[in-house]
Order: sequence, then C-alpha cells, then structure tokens
Amino acid sequence: MVRVVLWSVAGLWLTMGVAAAEGTVHAFIGGWAYDISGTTTTTTTTTERYNLKDDLGLKVSDRKSYALGYTPAGSGWVPALEFDYVHVAAEGMQTVSTGLLGGSTVVDNRTDVDDYELTLRWPWQRGDFTLAGGLTLAALNGVVVVADADTGQQQTQKVDEIFPRLSLALAWQPLPSLRFSLSGDYVQYNDNRADALEARVFWKCLGPIGLEGGYRQRRYKIRDPMNDLDARVAGARIGVRMDLPY
Repeated sequence: MVRVVLWSVAGLWLTMGVAAAEGTVHAFIGGWAYDISGTTTTTTTTTERYNLKDDLGLKVSDRKSYALGYTPAGSGWVPALEFDYVHVAAEGMQTVSTGLLGGSTVVDNRTDVDDYELTLRWPWQRGDFTLAGGLTLAALNGVVVVADADTGQQQTQKVDEIFPRLSLALAWQPLPSLRFSLSGDYVQYNDNRADALEARVFWKCLGPIGLEGGYRQRRYKIRDPMNDLDARVAGARIGVRMDLPY
C-alpha cells in the first residue's frame, strides 16, 4: 500500500513537472486594416512637404499579416520569440504643375515597404499576469515614390533601415482560453525614431485554434539629406491563430 502511494505521488509530481515545463509555439495568419498617414519631404531645387493621405491620395493595396512565435514555459533565461511580417503597400495619384501656361498633370505615387520584425522578450509571471521586457529588431526595406512639385518627375526615396527597439509587454489570462495583451516598443537615435503600440485579444475556441484581434500602430521617422519620411501606419488587425504545446 505504501509503495502504491509513493508511486502515485511520484507519478503526480512527474505529471505536474511536465505540465509546468510545457511551452507553446504559435502561428498567425490574418489581415491588418491599416491606414497610412504622415508626411514626406523631398528636396531638389526647393523643399516640398506632402501629406501622405491628402496630397498623395495613398490607398492600401495589401493587408496580409503573418507571424510565427515561441513561448517558453515559465520564467527563465530563454526568451519568448515572435517573427512578424507585413507588406505595407499603397498606391495613389498626385496632381503637379507642368509649368506650361499654368497646366498640370497627374502622376502615380506608391509606397512599397516590407516590414520584418523579430521580438525577443523575457517573461516574468505572477498569477494570471505576465510582464515581459526585451528587444525588437525591425527591418524596413522598400521605396516611397512621389513626384517633384517643380518638375513633375518622380522621386524615389529608398527605405532600408533597421530599428532595434526596446520592448515591453503585459498580458492577462483570466481563463485558459482567453488572453489579453498590450505591448509597446520605442527607439530614437540621431534624428531617426521608431515606435510601436499593439493591443491583442486571443480567444481559443476550437482546440488549439482561435481568433486573435486587436489594434496595431507603427510610427517611423526617417531623416535623409534629400528625403524625409514621417509616417504612421495604424489600424485593426484580426486573424486566425494556432497555439501548439510542445
């Protein structure tokens, strides 16, 4: 009888140990209903400042959003990881003067930027709450094309920047199937700045599969000798997420 009790206790302890050591990997696919606002400044013979929404008439042409992540079991030296990708793409038209008898013409503008983000955060859990701090590496690669107001010629501003941002997140999980989270990133060096804000709600409704929705905002201020960009990309984000234990 004593032996049975001892084996039962040992089995329960091992089961609890495995459960406590259980982490998750997750995948997300969905859409980001973002709008692009802000200004771009081009300098050739004169300095011209354009509003991305009003002057350039940019309309979003791609809203897909993807993410892969890993969450360790409990607190420790191993960080939680998430890789996120979104294609920020928009097209518009701009009316510029031709300089011929007060004439004007319409030219195309476009924004085409790949946004890659890798976030590492070290979690600290207390009850239903988890506080995590770490670093986000954001890489932007693409172009912003606008027309020069004097000549009507298109000016291409290349975007090739890497922003290492400090990152902080807070999550609350009142139920095993429900989690709320809020996160923010920020960095500033020289005259360049990048920050991010995101709120999420994840509801696991079909085994490991659930719905995740919320609000996401990214702001970028990039200084260049010939072109400056001060842009805000923000809107609702929703999709399907799958969490798998390992």
